[in-house]
Amino acid sequence: MYGYEVHQRLAELLGRDGFIQGSSIYQILKKFQKMRLVSSYWQASPQGPKRRYYQLNDSGVALLEEFAQETAFPVIRAAVVLGQTHYPRLWNDRLIKLGEED
Repeated sequence: MYGYEVHQRLAELLGRDGFIQGSSIYQILKKFQKMRLVSSYWQASPQGPKRRYYQLNDSGVALLEEFAQETAFPVIRAAVVLGQTHYPRLWNDRLIKLGEED
C-alpha cells in the first residue's frame, strides 16, 4: 500500500476519520522503515507521479503478531465479555459469544 492507502485503511478499520493527520502517516512510515519494520519501493501510478509503496518486513510481521496476542486480543475479549454482561440486549443470537462453540 502507498501512504495514503495506509492512512485510509487505518481510518476505515478504526471507524474514525482524521485520527492521524495525513502528513503524519509518512513520518510514522519513515520511522518504521528506519526500525526495519517496513520496506518500501517506488512504482508508477496510474495517475500522477510515482508512489512509494510500503510492506511489512518479517520483523514488522513478528511485532504485529506479538502486539495482537499480548495486547489487542485480550482487550477485545474483555470488551466482548463486558458488553455481553452489561449490555445483553445489544447482542443478538447471530453473534458468536465468547466461550461458546458452533
